[in-house]
Formats: sequence, structure tokens, C-alpha cells
Amino acid sequence: MKTKDLGKYLLYEDGKLQNKKNGKILKPLVNSKGYLFYLVDLDGKIKTHYAHRLIYKNFIGIIDAKLEVNHKDGNKTNNYPTNLELLTHKENVLHAVKIGKIKKGKNSPISKGEIEMIHPITKVVLKTYGSQRQAALEEKISYSSICCCVNGSRLSAGGYLWRYKNTDNG
Repeated sequence: MKTKDLGKYLLYEDGKLQNKKNGKILKPLVNSKGYLFYLVDLDGKIKTHYAHRLIYKNFIGIIDAKLEVNHKDGNKTNNYPTNLELLTHKENVLHAVKIGKIKKGKNSPISKGEIEMIHPITKVVLKTYGSQRQAALEEKISYSSICCCVNGSRLSAGGYLWRYKNTDNG
């Protein structure tokens, strides 16, 4: 298996990172979106380094700031160079739709439309909004926080629960 010397660490082409001093393979962490990453010092400062970006940069080439590293098979833990490619954000989204990682059409979270603001204790619907953007503007709550709530990666935003209208009303 091919390796690259990163100073204190040895990077394997499958994304594993080995501490050269003690020989131990570091266990990668996983972010909320499923990407593997390491918190390591590669350039004098401990920072987050995503495995797929490390692999691309060290085994394939430079990553243009306007492009994203895409996993061809959609598996965010398959970081072999042969599974990685550079795409624009639009191309990356279209690829995700094509392989079924993002839903398209009327069943898409983007197309679900109305969302409900729910009291966290009583679970009573306090208000319905035509869109996440409308709710964010009217309630002065971060749009991305509301998005995370309705998509299930966050519990609350602005002190309220959020969901798409006509979903589990239990």
C-alpha cells in the first residue's frame, strides 16, 4: 500500500494515519455528516484534517479552492484515491442526486415546504411557516440551525423544535 510522509505521521492511501514516533494507527473521528477526520498537528498547529482531502492532496494533487472532493461511490469512508474526484458544488450535488444520496422532487426535504415551530415542552405547534427561510427571517433564528432541526441533525433552534408539516405529529 502506498504511503506519504507527513512529518510526524505516515499517511496511507486508504486514509489511515500512523504516528511515526510510537507506530500507532490513529483512529479517525467522524463528523455529523459522516466524514472521517483527524485532529492532528501537520503544520505546527493542531487542526481538523479530513481524510478524503488529505488523500486527494497527497496522492492525487492540488485541490482548487473552488472545487470539492467528491466520493465517486457516495461512501464517505472509502477514501482511496481511485474513489475521489474534484467537482464544483453544483456537480457534487447533482452526483449525490444521481446516486441516491440526496432526494429529488416532491419527496425531497427541500420540496417539503411548510415547517412547524413547536413548543419544546408541550409539543404544541405554535406557528406554521411557508418555508425554512421565512421562519428564519421572522423568528430571527439562523436558517442553517432550522435546516439542521428539520433534517434531524439538531434537536432545537431558537429554543423551539422544528419539523416539516404533515410529518409524524406524535
